[in-house]
Amino acid sequence: MKASKASKQRGGADWYRIPDSRTSDWNTYLDAHPDLKAKFGFITGDTRTVEQHLQILECQDELFAIARGIIVSKLGLTESYTSQDVVNNVTDINAKRAEMMEYINDVETLVNFKITTDPTNKTKLDQIRGDADETLSTLLIFPDRLKNVFIQSLASILIVLKQDETVLKQSNNNTIDITNSQYMSHVYGSAYVQTAFKPRDGFFLAESAQGFAKELEAPDERPPFFKELITEINTLNEAVVTDLTNKDDKTDEEIFMNRIFRVRGDGCLRNLEEASWATITAHVFQAYKHGLQDNILTFFAEECSRSETLATDKARNFIPAGTSDEEEVRGTTYKRIRSWMGDETLQFMLHLCYTIKQNETEVLATMGASSA
Repeated sequence: MKASKASKQRGGADWYRIPDSRTSDWNTYLDAHPDLKAKFGFITGDTRTVEQHLQILECQDELFAIARGIIVSKLGLTESYTSQDVVNNVTDINAKRAEMMEYINDVETLVNFKITTDPTNKTKLDQIRGDADETLSTLLIFPDRLKNVFIQSLASILIVLKQDETVLKQSNNNTIDITNSQYMSHVYGSAYVQTAFKPRDGFFLAESAQGFAKELEAPDERPPFFKELITEINTLNEAVVTDLTNKDDKTDEEIFMNRIFRVRGDGCLRNLEEASWATITAHVFQAYKHGLQDNILTFFAEECSRSETLATDKARNFIPAGTSDEEEVRGTTYKRIRSWMGDETLQFMLHLCYTIKQNETEVLATMGASSA
């Protein structure tokens, strides 16, 4: 069970509409960036499709970057502003923190439909909005605080791992400890360099920083995330090899489709709730390894036989309205997707797969330069 998932219900039934008071700011920025306008112009409209909702989930880092761009413009800074520009205007900038946070709130609500806050169990965005040391000026100095640096780091790790599985093939109790330390160092190092904080992003946007830290480092009755991930990848690799050896008249792709995300012997599993984040990540990696990650929803084209109806779903007020359930999207429907998983898992998988696709070329180029 992914313990961190129980920490917060998720957001919204009706599509979020950016208020009129800020719509013109969003449109002005998008108009000035035609590539972003073509991709995200729909976000200032009154309605959207399920496909557009999925784009919001997977592209949330880019949407937060747009929000930051609007903030920079509203503060009278240029897009190429320097730290000194911020220091020179620090008093005026910090005085506008609450006003500027509304653009960040727009993105969070586009993703989650509603913003709910627990003062005793804050998310990263809760901290950015309200903590004393999270001034607007420091956010401008460390703009990657709005990006999910953990997802970025995890994507890089999986990209490298696909190219070289040595750490998997050499895995034993001792080497897994070493690999866990290396991966944790990468995650922590990236977070500190880019944000000046330890990792606090989460597997999904509304995860609390406290819950994420526990899941990453010391989950209840399970190994730390990366130790479990290596074990789960190896277990899945062995299962796939066995399937391929005994495949009879099945094609390789049929083997992969029948194995990946089938985390129990009796078929699909409602909400994948009994699967840990490490297990789900291992399945994402297996899909990526075999070139099947570009549309990860292919694996959920059929409704899970263990499904509960969306009409009784406790999260009904926190996901797209029921009128969208049967809308065809990426070879499936929202109803079929929901029969397999909650939206925290959906958000995580889409965000991770999209980030892998976006970053793969750069990561591979960096690997080549390092080798040279």
